[in-house]
Amino acid sequence: MRTPGRGGAGGGKGGGRGTGRGPGAPGQGPRRRPTEGHPPARRNPERPAEGRRPRDERPAGRQGPDRRRDEARRDTARTGERRAAGPQGGARRTPERRTTEPRTERPTPDRRAAEGRATDRRAAGPPPGGRRPPERRAERPPERPTERVPAGPRKPPKPPAPTAPASPGLAAALDYLGRGWSVIPLQPGDKRPLVPWEEYQYRRPAEAVVRSWFRRSPDAGVGIVTGLASGLVVLDVDAAHGGEASLQRLVQAHGELPWTVEARTGGGGRHLYFTHPGGVIHNRAGFRPGLDLRGDGGYVVAPPSVHPSGRPYTWAPTGDPQRAQPAPLPAWLLHTVAPPPGRRTGHPREHWRRLVSEGVAQGERNTTVASLTGHLLFRGVDPEVALELLLCWNRVRCRPPLPDDEVARTVESILRTHARQAGEEAPEGSAPAP
Repeated sequence: MRTPGRGGAGGGKGGGRGTGRGPGAPGQGPRRRPTEGHPPARRNPERPAEGRRPRDERPAGRQGPDRRRDEARRDTARTGERRAAGPQGGARRTPERRTTEPRTERPTPDRRAAEGRATDRRAAGPPPGGRRPPERRAERPPERPTERVPAGPRKPPKPPAPTAPASPGLAAALDYLGRGWSVIPLQPGDKRPLVPWEEYQYRRPAEAVVRSWFRRSPDAGVGIVTGLASGLVVLDVDAAHGGEASLQRLVQAHGELPWTVEARTGGGGRHLYFTHPGGVIHNRAGFRPGLDLRGDGGYVVAPPSVHPSGRPYTWAPTGDPQRAQPAPLPAWLLHTVAPPPGRRTGHPREHWRRLVSEGVAQGERNTTVASLTGHLLFRGVDPEVALELLLCWNRVRCRPPLPDDEVARTVESILRTHARQAGEEAPEGSAPAP
């Protein structure tokens, strides 16, 4: 019995053209049977039939779907190898695009409940009265006010931190310094200087230096240096020693004193401030009973210092520096304090010999160096020789010695003063007379 092939003649539907495998020539496979109305396939006349190779002599290999499946597997294997090897030659591999599906927002429980209520209202229909009322929206919580509302009564502000009490001496010293007066600090309740002050006979201290003095000792007194450094000459009237009576006699003989700056001392006396006339005005202690004159190389205690008796120095009601100005020194007063002709002023020889042989202790070194310098210059000693002598004396006799640069500064200051008074009689000693 003959078995028809797949889709072959007699086995296909409708008697169509079949492709079944039937018996044929050995090694040539099935042949297509020509249908009616179509001529048989023509072969290439340039290639004779006898020149074709039989099927069994063709190169072996899988054909059709099997071949495409093998190529797809090979391509997959090559892609895996390339991925494992990574980019070559520094080239960057283009990342693969991933398709992301749009996220579906999941409804929240509140939203589902709201949708359920809306569905129920639509199913119930309009109310019997007619138009259905609009849907009520969920009320938002009230917004919080932008301004902060105090929870209760406000607490009172904290009191400011206590500050150190201001030093009255510092305020007065800065005021005097602003007027061009040279100031020094004094020991509290005393007339003695708190610091070495000889250099301030020739220059005014800096404001920072004055503040440092009263920062270390807020209760210190204030002293005003007289002479050229401040441009002042002060007449000291000591009422306890007959100063008022002596001044009254001078006024009756020469005339009234001009209105000037005046201070009341803690001891009951007065200080009359006059402008410096220039040149050198020496200190004259006791030129009349109870009368002293403070000029170059001196100082006076100024308000608001405290007297050793406990009473403060104050400005007279009409002599406050805020209201009055120092008047010029009367000529008759300057003539009265001048020494008589032929009379020498200064210390005796025994004083200088004792200083040179015995030396001085701490607290008197600067004053003594200044006095010795003036004494040597007055005697005509060369300034360079005087400096070398004082440096040697300081190293041997002072206890303890001063720094060399400090000795040199003191000598230079005295030398400048000596140069200003050229042509006039130089003092034998310039020791201050507080």
